[in-house]
Amino acid sequence: MTIAETKRFNASGPCLSRDHYALPRHSILREIMDLADRKRYFVLKGPPRSGKTTLALAARDELNKTGKHLALYCDLDSLRSVPDPGEAMSAVAANLLRDFDSAGVETATKDVEKDALAKLSSKSAREVAGLRVFLTELSAKLSNNLVIFFDNADCLPGPVLMTFLLQLKTGRENGRQNPFPGSVAFVGRRSVQDLKLKTRPESALTSSFRFFDVISEVLTAADFTPTETRTLYSQHAKATGQVFKKAAARKAWRWTEGQPGLINALAREVVENILSFDYGEVVTASLVDKAADNVMKRRDAHMNSLLANLKDPAMLSFLEPMFSAAEKKPRGRTDLENALSFHDDLRSILDSGLVKQDRVSLRPANPIHATVIARILNKDAKSMLSTSFVAKWLDDKTIDANVALKGFRRFFEHVRRW
Repeated sequence: MTIAETKRFNASGPCLSRDHYALPRHSILREIMDLADRKRYFVLKGPPRSGKTTLALAARDELNKTGKHLALYCDLDSLRSVPDPGEAMSAVAANLLRDFDSAGVETATKDVEKDALAKLSSKSAREVAGLRVFLTELSAKLSNNLVIFFDNADCLPGPVLMTFLLQLKTGRENGRQNPFPGSVAFVGRRSVQDLKLKTRPESALTSSFRFFDVISEVLTAADFTPTETRTLYSQHAKATGQVFKKAAARKAWRWTEGQPGLINALAREVVENILSFDYGEVVTASLVDKAADNVMKRRDAHMNSLLANLKDPAMLSFLEPMFSAAEKKPRGRTDLENALSFHDDLRSILDSGLVKQDRVSLRPANPIHATVIARILNKDAKSMLSTSFVAKWLDDKTIDANVALKGFRRFFEHVRRW
């Protein structure tokens, strides 16, 4: 068996069944299928590299196999820099039109002429309400329930997102009189209802998208369990004969706590970089440790996308006390402002994938994130951290040994488990 003939561990972008090892994620797929059957609008969210896009594409293909639905996928990421709502809505219609050429979709739409769809798309060009018109007329031409997965829905600029959601809300509410997509999934890091929009460009005041009340469910792309991690690695063993020892799979899960992108990244680092595709070598726990160290030092694109969140002052206001065992305090805000913003800040930080919540306390999402965050925070502490990190055991150039030892004890008690 040659290298070109085998599948690979994928840590960037969606997993493609022909090219990558992947888990079927039956449980959440069943939930998505059920929501489509019941014609519900819902959110599929998760942090970067959690498998959201892979799930959306898999659900689209499964729905098209049923014969009851026409499912389309539309990635909105390319529209993050498009400020004009009319231009953006036209682009969304064009993107949906292109998805008719995807595998499994053409059969479901054999009664719809492509020329007619093209006319619908061009008719809606640069019209603010064009997307709603396009979806209404498209739904009228279909005998199947129309289901749409809008990926990266949370990346749209505020005014564009407002227009986008208002058109879907209006079309949904008029659905009894006029045909409209029966089910829509909003895929992203955050739920669209949790996003904020500045009321005016020069204003500090923000408003939410709580008006968009048609969402009935919020699904989360869960991390892999230890069993799922072993199952993923066993696919490689079956394909190549290269064995991942049980201890290696356990160590990978401990380093990542099941974060799908990192689970794949560690395996790829071992197989491709450390062992150079030598399938005769057994993958051991020590090799996984070496892979983790390489990934943390190299900080690939998927890691940097997570760590970009460290530039957010709200993120630092949670991370500082987490690593110093200090009490979280407002950063330049009144008590009332801090109370009002705390919940939104916390939700955003949890959605980032860097942090998890255990009961009432926050902690790094996994040991890899904990190690990299600590390294970054300590690299340039004076410029990145607030005065809460000033060495409180130093006073007039003397060291208070008792205070210093207590501080170190609190710190090491916190990170000892890593």
